[in-house]
Amino acid sequence: MQRRGAAVLIVGLAALLAAAPTATAQNGQAYYWPHRKFDIPVNVDRINKETSRPTHLQLFSSLNRGRWQAGAKLPISGLEDIGNGKKGFQFNADRDGEYEFSVMYWYASGDSSPRSADELGKMLAVTIDTTPPVIRIVAGANGVRWEATDDNLDTGPKAVTLEAKLSTWSNWKTVSGPFKTSDSYAWQLKGQLLDVRVSARDKAGNEVHSAIVRVPGTDAIGTSFPRSTPGTTPDWPPGPPAPRDPVNPATPIGNLPKPRIEYVSGNDITVNYEIQKAGRSGVQAAELYVQKDSGPWQLEKRFNIDPPAPAGKTLSMAYRADKEGLYGFFVAPESGARTKAPPPRRDDPPMLYVVVDRTAPYVKITDVRVSPGARGPVVEIAWETTDQNLMPDPITLEYSVDKDAAVWKEIKYRLPPGTERPDNVGQRRYVGDFKWEVQDETLWKFHARIRSVDRAGNTGKDQWKNEVIVDLDVPSAGITGVRGSAGTGSDSPASSIPAPAVPFPSPAKPPVPKPSKPIEEPTLPDIP
Repeated sequence: MQRRGAAVLIVGLAALLAAAPTATAQNGQAYYWPHRKFDIPVNVDRINKETSRPTHLQLFSSLNRGRWQAGAKLPISGLEDIGNGKKGFQFNADRDGEYEFSVMYWYASGDSSPRSADELGKMLAVTIDTTPPVIRIVAGANGVRWEATDDNLDTGPKAVTLEAKLSTWSNWKTVSGPFKTSDSYAWQLKGQLLDVRVSARDKAGNEVHSAIVRVPGTDAIGTSFPRSTPGTTPDWPPGPPAPRDPVNPATPIGNLPKPRIEYVSGNDITVNYEIQKAGRSGVQAAELYVQKDSGPWQLEKRFNIDPPAPAGKTLSMAYRADKEGLYGFFVAPESGARTKAPPPRRDDPPMLYVVVDRTAPYVKITDVRVSPGARGPVVEIAWETTDQNLMPDPITLEYSVDKDAAVWKEIKYRLPPGTERPDNVGQRRYVGDFKWEVQDETLWKFHARIRSVDRAGNTGKDQWKNEVIVDLDVPSAGITGVRGSAGTGSDSPASSIPAPAVPFPSPAKPPVPKPSKPIEEPTLPDIP
């Protein structure tokens, strides 16, 4: 399941839209984005300064270098509000792929520039990729081999991480890299059992952990929700790392399938499948095989198809998961002539992975501090969040004057989770912070809250316990004069008493509050 909501794609298009309307293809830089909905900002101020100012802008998009498709046509004054005082276009894609964007200018005369969509040039290229990589890992006598696959796999030096721990350890230890997307590693073990996992990410920021394997061994254990027993952390297994070499040469991993991974927040799963090939008798039945937590394949149910289905027919199977975890699905059809496709073998990968995740991320605001800024008070918000399946940018910060308001206003949407910190149960815990300069002079107090979203759409929330006060000014006053009336002991009528010739001293200049120390995260030892 993909996260709903917008993310702001702040790239070069804002400047390009303010350039000459006849502009054609710009620089070839491509951007990768993990959401199907995002906002594209427009530099309205620069467009308004043009001599021949357009009245409307129209967004065009092209999928996988196909024909230009006309999108929203909006007046300059009616561009969509995308937050932080910015205006622009909101774009929604119904599928992953490589998108190109361009803009057509429309004038009061009814003319456009360019005059037709065929003359448009690429202003921006965005590859939308909402699917995380797939990692196949195999354990051998003293190490592991793995292969990570993805259409847009990140091949940088930090894209692949290898981690291991003894069964008594509470934290994973990172093995020094760098590693390739298809690689191996071996240890010199002396009777120890190691739990090993590999993580990989793609260019859009989608990241995933492999199943956990035990070395020495050949079988996957655990799930995508690993747990460990808290305990002390001993030294790394004795002996220097052995040179990298193939651990299990008899196991080919060069041409592995690429099953998709879907995330759902409920137990009821609908598996859609297509009949890719069928003979004259069609397909009269299909068997659904399920793999729970990387365990052995199990025949779940036989589905009869009446009338038999021809090739190209799309059908559905219903399955109910009994708990959270990782489920693999495999469909084996049977023809009307009772010819059966073979069931999955032990090492066959699933056609589809589904992660059932019903647990909302844990998220908490840990501190809020206010200090003076150049254009207004600066509010620093620190948080921590934990979940195994967080979205790449899961954090949303909001504020409201009314703590019980139904609608809150944006501080910042789509923030990264922060820096990963180990905890005592092997979970992915992050700590982060964000600084917000409050320039609204009418806002002097408010409530703050945070939301964290996982890939299944579960949302965790937390609200700061106190009101945030951002009025740091110390008030001051000065006496300008007095007015009195005649008393019983006075011969003078009531009169105004002028200010003395020597003015009262000016009140002392209020001290400027010193900025509080930045929020500091605990210092942790380096991982050997």
